[in-house]
Amino acid sequence: MTRFHFLPVALLCLLTFLLVPAAEAAPTFPTNCGIYPNDCAGVALASRYATRGLSDNPRLFNAAIHPPEVQMFRVTMDLNAYPNAVCNDGSPAVFYFAPAPINSMNADKWVVQLEGGGGCLDAVDEAGLHQDCMDRWTGRGPDLLDFPRKMSTDLDRNGVTDLAFLPFEGRIPGLLGVNTVVTDPTQNGGGDAWNRIFINYCSSDLWQGQSGSVMLDGGEWTSPAGFAVPYEPLDSAFFNGHLVLDSVLDAVSAGVWSDDQEHRIRLDAAPEKLLLVGESAGGGGVNANLDFVAGKAGWGADLAGNDRGITLGVSGATTRPPLAYDDSTIAWYTGPVTVQEWDFGLVPPALVDVDLDGNGVIDTDAQESGAPLRRPLYENVINAFVDQSCLAANTDPLAADPGQRHWLCYRSAPLYEDGHITTPILVKQDLGDPLVSAGIPAFPDGIRTTMGSLPGNFAYFGPHCNHHETLSHGQRFKRDRVIDAAGRVVSYHTAIAEFVAGAYVSIYFEPGVTTRNCAP
Repeated sequence: MTRFHFLPVALLCLLTFLLVPAAEAAPTFPTNCGIYPNDCAGVALASRYATRGLSDNPRLFNAAIHPPEVQMFRVTMDLNAYPNAVCNDGSPAVFYFAPAPINSMNADKWVVQLEGGGGCLDAVDEAGLHQDCMDRWTGRGPDLLDFPRKMSTDLDRNGVTDLAFLPFEGRIPGLLGVNTVVTDPTQNGGGDAWNRIFINYCSSDLWQGQSGSVMLDGGEWTSPAGFAVPYEPLDSAFFNGHLVLDSVLDAVSAGVWSDDQEHRIRLDAAPEKLLLVGESAGGGGVNANLDFVAGKAGWGADLAGNDRGITLGVSGATTRPPLAYDDSTIAWYTGPVTVQEWDFGLVPPALVDVDLDGNGVIDTDAQESGAPLRRPLYENVINAFVDQSCLAANTDPLAADPGQRHWLCYRSAPLYEDGHITTPILVKQDLGDPLVSAGIPAFPDGIRTTMGSLPGNFAYFGPHCNHHETLSHGQRFKRDRVIDAAGRVVSYHTAIAEFVAGAYVSIYFEPGVTTRNCAP
């Protein structure tokens, strides 16, 4: 009898919890979660929504267990001086720096890395954007990159930067790690290292946004009990990725102190070389911003707009071969000729052919042909910054001529093929990238064809190791390799080093011609 009465009461309590908004209260955080006291803020936010939790547990990056490979110092942007340097929730952007050693022969060389990590702009209308971003804000989304820390540096909203689960607090692998072209080029213990900047990604917009404030008040998730529960709204969302990058460069030009007030970095002279790098969302940021940075006063140009020094770009894990800019197939493509999506309105659910842009022609690739539908989000919601020569060449987004569509500027291949990026750039695209190649059976052939016909300022590195991001991966960065018939061994690190030195010869894996050698 007791059990009979207990179940309805428990269910009523559950319903009350799910359906009645809880009063906003200061969360209580566990302790011992990482280097900084508030690293556990993300756990509290995730717990509010009973999420599965976040996968990059900060305990994995405890400095006592993983001593820093390269010491970098954190800077929280001053919003009084740089009001546009904000994350999605309005918290201040953050970056890390390691200055070149005193009297370094490379004191006038700089590398700026843009962090990757997905985004929430895949929706085809503003309502969908709300759902995508709320999934990301709460960590409940289907994407493994749906982390609250990708939208905020102050998850508990107490005015103190916490950066929950940020592995770069503890160790810096890959290009910014030890014994690379920018940290120890002469094998002398790093005495001739470059100035290094790593900018935390918290704008969810591929480093393109310049939007101001956007209302995000929709989205819901299904509770374990099967009820539709609205997300706590993010009433004022900012998509300011481009402005964050611009502000960080301005701040470094003026000179900034680390958060602990013990270290300072400043752009004392125009860079002899400036390397802007990124992969995935960070690579999208390089594509959109490289020519802008190359022409930015103090960095790539003087106040009169004259070039100074050498600006270079490295963009990885962003390239899909073009399939359906104008609903026409490409000769090399041997895969399915239609996009198919699950229709859950059918019993049983089934895959159906879809016409994403509503022009009466079934489309051949979801990401490429879906871009026109996302155009209002990029142009009206986040006010995306794109390569300016591409924008000028595609002045009318509604024109019938495919060459007059702004949405081409949001994708890598058109920027590359049409030569809109004029700054020298190394493009790395793994021929088996599981995230980028999904749904394209002939992906390696398409990438080889696309990258083999690019303008002269483009270089290409194409391993076939089935890896997505490797720029910040300690082993894959140096051990994902292509070996040519003459025995030349090229890794991502080798490609970047030769590219910086002006001596790189593009290489990609080609069965029967080259050999692949991959890290785990």
